[in-house]
Amino acid sequence: MKVEQERGDAPSGVQCYMREHGVSEEEACGKIREMVDIAWKDINEELQNPNRLFPLPLLLPTLNLSRMMEGIYGHGDGYTNYQRYHHLSAC
Repeated sequence: MKVEQERGDAPSGVQCYMREHGVSEEEACGKIREMVDIAWKDINEELQNPNRLFPLPLLLPTLNLSRMMEGIYGHGDGYTNYQRYHHLSAC
């Protein structure tokens, strides 16, 4: 997040949450992690529901995109700091 601030990029979700709610960076990160956990629970519940509104083949691309984003951003900014994922490159 600090690198983006130094470059003058758009504010991050953490920065927006901090500004909106007047909390510290640590509190904002914790709250955002909590929101992500709740969203994953919602996704998993919907996928398990046999009476879901949308058919599974329509939901799977969204699930896979969510998984990909969790992999990239789940433990920091894997897009900006892509070097730490060099061991995951395709063969």
